[in-house]
Amino acid sequence: MPGVVDTDMIRNHPALVQALQTTIPLQRMASSLDIAQVILFLLSPAAAYITGADIPADGGVTGAGLYWPVAQAVGALA
Repeated sequence: MPGVVDTDMIRNHPALVQALQTTIPLQRMASSLDIAQVILFLLSPAAAYITGADIPADGGVTGAGLYWPVAQAVGALA
């Protein structure tokens, strides 16, 4: 489950980039290498016992949910 990946298509919309980066807990979009590393892990013997799982590679968006920007706005993460 890849999150927002830093591509030319997204970079062509600076307001979108700014909005996205403030909602991602790791404070950056994924690179193609970030996503490729998850795929390589899943193809490796280390993932041999993983079946039917959704694995988010989204910089913490799924785990933090909608509360991340709220917590950030009220200073709860400082």
